[in-house]
Amino acid sequence: MGGEMRIASELEVGTRIWQLIRETSDLNAIYQTLLAEYDVAEERLQQDLDNLLAEISGLGLIRLEQRA
Repeated sequence: MGGEMRIASELEVGTRIWQLIRETSDLNAIYQTLLAEYDVAEERLQQDLDNLLAEISGLGLIRLEQRA
């Protein structure tokens, strides 16, 4: 059908985030890529990405570090 809006599933977005984490450790680059690829408000994306990264960091799957 023409004109259908595609809604990305959480699984799809989570998979894409894992792909990006494997490609780069630059969180801003990950954020900018997701912002370009998905129709989402900037504030919502930042909040969701921060929450997900904190959750998987808490599980020991990634390590978040501050850069100088």
